Amino acid sequence: MITISSIFEMLFLIGFGLSWPMNIVKDIRGKTSKGKSLMFLVFALFAYACGILSKLTAETISFVLIFYIINAVMVVIDTVFWFVNHKRDLMYDAEGQVCIEVVEEITCPYGYECERLIVASGK
Repeated sequence: MITISSIFEMLFLIGFGLSWPMNIVKDIRGKTSKGKSLMFLVFALFAYACGILSKLTAETISFVLIFYIINAVMVVIDTVFWFVNHKRDLMYDAEGQVCIEVVEEITCPYGYECERLIVASGK
């Protein structure tokens, strides 16, 4: 049964959930985990898990459950990007100037195996 309470809860989740896609796009474009809190993402995921469990343990399952699940999936995606970007951040040297990425293995003189590297300054 749809109640006014469930409509407001759905609108809350939609409103709050609009921030996750923007955050994911920012992660993709920014390619850094700096300025993001892993702890915040973990707590947000915990909160959504509690909301999902609340809906699953209620007498009737509300349609609002789908919005909790969608938001939780977006938080998981954002968390994955945090780890990917954090690994990328760790590749930067101490000054944060150089990032080295292995592009392909090539044959070097004298038969040694070498790797062609791309060195990009900055991000």
